[in-house]
Amino acid sequence: MSARRASPACECYEACSGGWDVFVNGNLRRWITTGEVPPNPFGGRA
Repeated sequence: MSARRASPACECYEACSGGWDVFVNGNLRRWITTGEVPPNPFGGRA
C-alpha cells in the first residue's frame, strides 16, 4: 500500500483538504484520545 499526498495543484485539493481536516483533527483525534466513537455521518452503524 502506498499513499499519495494531494497538493494545492491537485484539482480536488480544496474540496478534499477540508474534509480530511475535519476527520483527522476532529473525529479521529476524539476517537484516539477518548475512545468515544464519533457518530456515523451517513447514518447507520459505524
